Amino acid sequence: HVDQVLYVLKDKSFATITVGGQSATREDLVAFVKSLSDSKSFKSVNLPVSNFTKDKNIDFSISLTVSK
Repeated sequence: HVDQVLYVLKDKSFATITVGGQSATREDLVAFVKSLSDSKSFKSVNLPVSNFTKDKNIDFSISLTVSK
């Protein structure tokens, strides 16, 4: 589940979005990140490797880049 979304407008053509929450399993988290990457809505999707240290109940923070 997602429990945090932070949107930061860097300038008129660039913004970052941070999505945070908890995933039940590592596989669910990988699928979520793949879905975000495949959407083509984001210039980049970054999930730090440190988010994969646990197998279950994983707290995560994903950084997304959006450009116009």
